[in-house]
Amino acid sequence: FSYKLNVSFSILSQILVEKAALREGHVKIYFILNSAPLMHHSELDKAAELKLKHSPNIALDISRLPWFRTTTIFCSSGSGRPSLDEHLLGMARSLCVEMENTPIALLNNLQSISNNFQEVKYFPISGSVQHQPASLDFRALCGLLDSLGLPFSIYYACRVLFGDSYSLLDALNSSSEQLDNFLDTVQEEAREDCGQNLESLEKCLYHLKTLCKDMAIAAVNVYDEFTKLLGNRNLLEDSGNCFSKSSTDYVLIRRAVLTPATLVLQPPIPLLKSRFSTMANTDYAIRLTILEDNNRKLNNGGAGKHKMETDFVQGVIRSHLLEGVKVGDRLYEFLGSSSSQMREHGVILYAKDGQGRMAQQIRDLAGDLSAFKRNVAKYVARFGLMFSQVNKNTDVALAASTPTHNLLLLLLLLLLFLCRQWPSFPSCPRRR
Repeated sequence: FSYKLNVSFSILSQILVEKAALREGHVKIYFILNSAPLMHHSELDKAAELKLKHSPNIALDISRLPWFRTTTIFCSSGSGRPSLDEHLLGMARSLCVEMENTPIALLNNLQSISNNFQEVKYFPISGSVQHQPASLDFRALCGLLDSLGLPFSIYYACRVLFGDSYSLLDALNSSSEQLDNFLDTVQEEAREDCGQNLESLEKCLYHLKTLCKDMAIAAVNVYDEFTKLLGNRNLLEDSGNCFSKSSTDYVLIRRAVLTPATLVLQPPIPLLKSRFSTMANTDYAIRLTILEDNNRKLNNGGAGKHKMETDFVQGVIRSHLLEGVKVGDRLYEFLGSSSSQMREHGVILYAKDGQGRMAQQIRDLAGDLSAFKRNVAKYVARFGLMFSQVNKNTDVALAASTPTHNLLLLLLLLLLFLCRQWPSFPSCPRRR
């Protein structure tokens, strides 16, 4: 197989160039990404394989090969097993490109081309940088969080904290004690049998995610920042940036973004109340949006696309909609969507709640919609009414009337009367 990465300017956050290597002609360029790049693969035909086997150093023209989307790099032995971490493409937001005998003009062109998109920085590297494989990947992290026995709200907040990229996990995992201290502190804070303490801990984890969102190189002590947030949790609650779960006008609903490369859990957002929020428990619901890896809408390209491209898109969606999304001890199943959510490629998933109700039981509460099941558009429109949000009404007192206001109102009515009677006025004779 041959692979290529498509990195657009829209997903670039920073470009870092190692200064020490500039004088030697061996340049290392680090691309810091906001989202995962698009990866394509192409399989060589038998003639190209024989040509490459006899002449390994020959340059093949790969521009004419058919390229198809993929998210996995398979073993070269042909066993069909992935050779790398399956979450590496979606969560590794740094790319290192090494080039030999690189002219300075190329770097100057890189600076001029990317001037309007991102920042190019030249930084010194002191000593030799030892690249060590990560000792804890995403699958091992989820197993570690499962073993802690955390409440679901705290478990979900930890998944949000670590589930975007490997940068924060690498920052904590750089020191063996830092990650252990962090998890021990979270477990100790979650043991206190107090709902208010759990809510404040959840807010601290979400706020830590916001602080570390733009951290390209983990040069700060994440555990120290977390302990500072725990010490100032009262100030965090009084800042007004976090919505309370006890609000009477809004409900909090968790959300997630599904891309071909990964599933990104996000903090809950406040939404106005609806029929769905009154008949179901929104704590067991999640709003799923399906996007491309570059945060654009995911589509199969329409007619004329290769069948492998269509199968790739359907493979991303079908398994999660039919089998559900597993988060901790909850399995979120497909519930439905409204017409506006469908246009945004969004759906609502629901897990088994405290009353034993699943997605099918909540769907039955919407009423008998069997007459519309043959018409998908009408069924989605009818079922989507339960997600329609209700705007809050505000009573505005009438201003006290004054003689000036009454006079202006009288003049306005008189002007309207004259405008309506204008066609019936006798025309004036013209002067010669």
